[in-house]
Amino acid sequence: MHTFSIIQAIVADNNLINSLLQIMEVEPEIAVHFGTDFDPSDTSTHSYYYYPKVPGVNCVKLTRSTRKDKFYSAAQYMNITVFDAPADTIFDEYKGAYLPCYYAFSIQLEINPYKVTHPQEKHTIELFTPIKTNVEAFEEAFPTMINSIFQGIDCYHLNLLANFRNWNMRRIDYSFNLRFEDASIREIFHKMVHKTSKHIRTTPVKVKKQKRYEQSAAEKNKSYKVICYDKQKEVKEQDHLTSDNKRTLLASAHGIQRYEVQIGYNGIASVMKRYGLPDRSAYRFLSLDIAYHELIGYYTKTIGVENFYNRHEAVAIIRKNYKEAMATKLIDILQLIAQARGVDKAKKQFTSGGYHPIKISNKTISGSSSTFNSYLKKLKSVGINPVLIADVDKLVRLINPVYQIHDAYNSLRNAQ
Repeated sequence: MHTFSIIQAIVADNNLINSLLQIMEVEPEIAVHFGTDFDPSDTSTHSYYYYPKVPGVNCVKLTRSTRKDKFYSAAQYMNITVFDAPADTIFDEYKGAYLPCYYAFSIQLEINPYKVTHPQEKHTIELFTPIKTNVEAFEEAFPTMINSIFQGIDCYHLNLLANFRNWNMRRIDYSFNLRFEDASIREIFHKMVHKTSKHIRTTPVKVKKQKRYEQSAAEKNKSYKVICYDKQKEVKEQDHLTSDNKRTLLASAHGIQRYEVQIGYNGIASVMKRYGLPDRSAYRFLSLDIAYHELIGYYTKTIGVENFYNRHEAVAIIRKNYKEAMATKLIDILQLIAQARGVDKAKKQFTSGGYHPIKISNKTISGSSSTFNSYLKKLKSVGINPVLIADVDKLVRLINPVYQIHDAYNSLRNAQ
């Protein structure tokens, strides 16, 4: 894994909040928005980001939000908040009414766990492997990290923050470095990835420092984002690195395609359901099994686990496994995908009436979405990824590097 964000609720204690504001170097004109005294006329959410120089800590976020509770009468609201209920409030004796009644505070940390356990490695492309010994090392290093960030707050609150198991998972990035001995093969794989998903994957991805990696494949929804990019190119665009550090990192990143599944807040709930986790406790997500299954699950859905072939080899496999009529349809689909430069665009053309003729045969093909999907399924059943290697790449076959994830997982499982 690469990074994760964890969150913990903190009490609306004036001394604690003021101590945090001082530690985080919050300017007075901003600090006034983090008062603990409830004001029903100010129900907006306020957040402040702090970037401590602590190994493995990317940022600290302090948030003040307004929480609502259920009230059954204006008198009850006044007794608890000492404020009049909003004039337009309609109270229901059975359902009640949800009204703002107090401020809630939380601390959120964005952490690179590998750097927490290897503070001497300031710049690295290495990832955190969630095996037992590494997780134990991280939990052991966690209190020191917290002490480095929050020096000066009282011991009671510091002890709560210093216990990793008190934190909940907000977001987690499961990652894997796919390695290619030949950089030209990595480049071909990179091009293949852009074309594999049924969804649009070529939208530039916003990443740290607002840079855009226009050649990064991307797929996302509200729950997750999948990216697969050239790690060496990312290093080249990190302007804050010294020449020596960049040179070292570029050598380390040679031939690496970083594959990453970024699971957001809503996605965390889905992970909990898939693995029967009782809560969002952050330590539960530092799991080798969960990391492996999430990486493989999204890889299968987006890139696909089949090998890539040039047209000649793909046609030979199809003709060996299917009768002439079906083989012809599958070959036409492969050609349509190649012409459209992607599965998603080819599907749109196919289901919109086949207005793009196949260049080789000069045929137009069309059909339903389910028909298109069934053709893809038939191709994959004989081990063919529906995206063809272009003739210009002069490669017959590219073995899908997904085996690297399987091999790493099996090796780590056997070693534990």
